[in-house]
Amino acid sequence: MGVPRLITTLQPFSERRKLEGRKVVIDGPGFAYHIIHLCEQAVRPVLPLNQPSPALLGQTALAWLDRLESHGVAV
Repeated sequence: MGVPRLITTLQPFSERRKLEGRKVVIDGPGFAYHIIHLCEQAVRPVLPLNQPSPALLGQTALAWLDRLESHGVAV
């Protein structure tokens, strides 16, 4: 899923900045995809149907958000 060529289209208008001390809005589907990706790396599913548990997904999401906030980022 996603929008074809979105990154390459928007990249000329972007700039890199540190997030510390800033307010951010997190895209829900993008956040979910990122958390699933992190959990899959930790679990390394052997079968396509072997997915991370809901508990692991929740713990990973909260830990990721806590880490952002520990760097002064307001979500």
